[in-house]
Order: sequence, then structure tokens, then C-alpha cells
Amino acid sequence: DLAVHSPQPRERGVLYRGSGFPTSFPKAGGGHEYADQTAFEFLRSLNVRHVVALVDSPETYYAEDGYLRYWSSQTGFAIGTTWVQIDPAEAFGRDDRGGLRAAGILIALMREGAGKGGAVYVHDLDGVAHAGVAAAGYELWRNRGWNDFDTTWTLVERRFLPGSRESLRRIREELRFLIEL
Repeated sequence: DLAVHSPQPRERGVLYRGSGFPTSFPKAGGGHEYADQTAFEFLRSLNVRHVVALVDSPETYYAEDGYLRYWSSQTGFAIGTTWVQIDPAEAFGRDDRGGLRAAGILIALMREGAGKGGAVYVHDLDGVAHAGVAAAGYELWRNRGWNDFDTTWTLVERRFLPGSRESLRRIREELRFLIEL
């Protein structure tokens, strides 16, 4: 029985935001084995071609990168990765491990076509903090020229970080500066 797969849509600039996913499990008798194909197939169903991992430890990133490389080689559907090291306790920080830096890197990746014709999936541990700031920055950048900043800002506040509006407002001017670079 031959399965027929229709080609995925090739939308450029589509961004999905979420949380991390399991990449390995302990193996009976010791060691680890890669998780099954479930997370990979979910990303594949969305035509995700690049994952931006906003995580703090190299071990977490390399486990995810290895998982995606393994399933990419098994299926022929390539998904690349980028690691942005963050401080999990400070999503609204203005330093090199805060959400502003993550937003700047995400904007640069999207501008350069990181999805290679497909979508990009950005995540942190919970899908809210750093991923929310990065997605907010991207949304502001993507809509510049279409809407004035204040109109887009109102939409971003409602969509991306409803529980963190005060924290987001503290970095509003930095985000405005970032999208103009």
C-alpha cells in the first residue's frame, strides 16, 4: 500500500511559537534513546524547516538538535536549528541572555529566510516568556510600514503576552529601536 503525500505549502515568514518538546528518554539498562517521531512529525505537518531554541543549557540544545538531525536523516525532511542561550529567569532582560536579544536574532533569521521556504518554530521551555518577547519583536518588525507602531503594539500586547503587559511595556522603546535596525 503506497501512501501519497501532497506537497506542503511553501509559505515564507510563517512563525509558530510554542514550548520545548521531548527529545530523548532513558533506555532500559542505562543511557538514552531518541524520542519517537511524534514531535518531528508535528513540526513536519506545519512545514517547519527551522527551529529556534531559546534554552539555557548546551545539553538541552544539542539533544534537540540531535533529535531533529536524526529524524531529518530518517525522513529526508530537513529541519535546521539555531540556539539562542537565554537566562530562564529574565525574559525581559536587556542583556545578552534576555528576550530582546532573542527578538533581534529571530528578526535577523526571518529576514534571511531561515525557514527556507517553510515555517519557523521558536520556543523556550514554556512557550511564553522569551518566545513571547521574540515573537512580539518579530510581529512588530513584520508589520512596520503597514501599521503605525502604536496600532501594532496594541495588537502585540493582546496576542503575545497578555499576562505580562507591564513587563513588556518596560522594553517597548527597546523593541521600537530594534525593529528599525
